Amino acid sequence: MSDQDGDQEMVDLDQYKKEYENNKEWEMRRRFLECHWGKYPLERLLCLSQCFINIECMGCRYPAQVQAEVKALSEAMQTELSEHRAQRQELTGVKFVKSTLPGDQPVTEGQQSHTSSLGGPSVDHKQEELDIPSGSRKAKQTPLPCVTQGASETDQKFVELSNFVKEFMKLKKNAIETLHMAMDKTRMTSSCNFTCDATHGFQCEVLIDFVSVAKGVASSKKAAKHDAFENALKALNCRYLHVDRLNPERQELKTSDRPFHQKQSNSGMVKLGQSPGVAAMGMRSRKRSASQFSNPELEFFILEPKDKSNSVNPVMILRQSADFSKVPLEYNFQEDPAGRVRCRLFLGGELMADCMDISKNKVKLQAAQKTLDSLKEDYWTILVKQNEDCDDPGLTKEELLGDQAMASDKIQEDNIGNQLLRKMGWTGGGVGRGGQGRADPVTLSTVINREGLGMAADKGITKDFCTKVREIINKYVKSDNQNDLVFSPEFTKEERAIIHKESQKLGLKSHSHGQGEVRYLILSRKRSAKQLFTHIFQSGGVTSKYELVPPIKKPGEQK
Repeated sequence: MSDQDGDQEMVDLDQYKKEYENNKEWEMRRRFLECHWGKYPLERLLCLSQCFINIECMGCRYPAQVQAEVKALSEAMQTELSEHRAQRQELTGVKFVKSTLPGDQPVTEGQQSHTSSLGGPSVDHKQEELDIPSGSRKAKQTPLPCVTQGASETDQKFVELSNFVKEFMKLKKNAIETLHMAMDKTRMTSSCNFTCDATHGFQCEVLIDFVSVAKGVASSKKAAKHDAFENALKALNCRYLHVDRLNPERQELKTSDRPFHQKQSNSGMVKLGQSPGVAAMGMRSRKRSASQFSNPELEFFILEPKDKSNSVNPVMILRQSADFSKVPLEYNFQEDPAGRVRCRLFLGGELMADCMDISKNKVKLQAAQKTLDSLKEDYWTILVKQNEDCDDPGLTKEELLGDQAMASDKIQEDNIGNQLLRKMGWTGGGVGRGGQGRADPVTLSTVINREGLGMAADKGITKDFCTKVREIINKYVKSDNQNDLVFSPEFTKEERAIIHKESQKLGLKSHSHGQGEVRYLILSRKRSAKQLFTHIFQSGGVTSKYELVPPIKKPGEQK
């Protein structure tokens, strides 16, 4: 095909450029389309061109046949590929920064290097433009991310998310759509927490990967959610980002258009182009055993079911144990050129396991199992035997409402029917002349919830029932009984809801177990991991629900 014929056929080639595609990627894909235009059907050629970009720019892998076909088609682009690969291998150093300490002097304008916080480095305007594979077009248009010393994988993800947010904002979508598109690219998830606001009505908090990003207020939940996502976009569009851990359970995203108070640090360098988390792992690459946590006062307990099913695996046990002990757990994955996946597991900021395997799931299981084996040498294991910490069959409805039922069955002296019968000579017993006939009054035996005309008593829940439930729970809270309070399955769904509500008011935990007619309710006291361990230990190491297993390694024993 001549150049003139190619120009005539590809006059509208730019219409196939994607909105999120940067200039460098489009130039390479356009060249690929030009080289093979007319050799394949249009849809197949576009698909092959996208596979070519994904392999060269994103490092993606495809089945062997697709890899071989794309490699053969790319032979006509050796010059462009050589330039691209040489540019990709050229790495530029960025110096670490750290928080300003008392007595430090601020960096003046006359200094040669300028520092910034996470997500917003200063740009040397004399430096050549660099292509950024994370989605931004040019270094001069979008500042390159700067990694602070000790930055975690979460920090790296929010820098990448910020870049995608800036790109997708050009599509003029609403805030919720824009943020979800960016999160899809970075494989992050979001959630919303709604609370009542005395002034505005509702407050919505947006969390991305459990990090609080922004809040919004409005008179309705829908409007509060839109306001929160708008504020989240504004925050992620700032130049300087920093994820601040307020406590083991809460993290917040700090943003600013100006640098945070920091100074230049010559303690280390990080190379542009490193995968997220590499810089953070470099700061803590020395592996430690379970007994060598940086915090010697760290309390960690392994929570494990005694009877393991097929659905329980080391990853689930380790995650549940870390959440139970309030210790941060983090997995870091890397793929080598041979296709093997490397997994590094960090617990409490310390490297616990470093494994490699052919798939992500397998290597994650290996790392979790290796960490559990190491932890069991130094920390206690709490085995869970059953759902309830109690041997009693459970509180029945008759036991709860027994006195009330007996009182309702007894005929009062001021009852009109009672007075009429006594005037007619009835002295008790059967109503017949010889004492035969009905002796007890007609009582209500069944209430059909949600059915029947005039049914307006809160689905059969009476005030007497609520009062009795409140008294029983209040008595349990004030008592010294450390076992769980179990309600039998004969309580209905509506009655269990009342029990849930009353128990939460008094600071108890409530859980329902089972399905259908065998579903029952358990109330238990709230305990931290250490408090639960103390309770089991004082009970002799075994309760109805739990059993303690001591560490394998004895205190003072060396490996």
